[in-house]
Amino acid sequence: MNNVEIKFTGNYSDKLVFIDDKYYKLKKGKYGTLLVNYSTENSISHVKIVSYNEYSSKFWFIWQFIYFVFSIFGIFDWWKNKSEKLYILDAKLNLTENCKFQIKIKTAKANEPGAEIVSENQFEILTNIVKNQEQVKKRIKAFKIFKILFIIAVIIAVIVLIVF
Repeated sequence: MNNVEIKFTGNYSDKLVFIDDKYYKLKKGKYGTLLVNYSTENSISHVKIVSYNEYSSKFWFIWQFIYFVFSIFGIFDWWKNKSEKLYILDAKLNLTENCKFQIKIKTAKANEPGAEIVSENQFEILTNIVKNQEQVKKRIKAFKIFKILFIIAVIIAVIVLIVF
């Protein structure tokens, strides 16, 4: 049985982690890191990390509008991924009985490696790239314009209600 610990450092807040085609939820570790611990009989494990952006979903406008209204027009807006970058890391890890891997996710520009793997064990990186999503970039810009127009419309409606 191979016990594996994968430690994540860096900009990992919007990343989804799949190990051997199974989704793993990250657990908090020391010093702001996130951890995944799992056991497997396999000698090779396939790890895939993909970033997720709410603007890339099918019903993005509805969800963003609901969130905008419930955050009282963005006043109580907490941080979320508003980047058009798509991170993809696809790697095969060679496992031993107790092995540790550290994946450092870094802020990168388009067409550059977005992560670095550190380990004493052998590994093979199949894909490691950051891509710009033009559709997400356009949606973010369109929703910013919509928010401004919506706030102006609400202000005009309040003024009309007060005057009349």
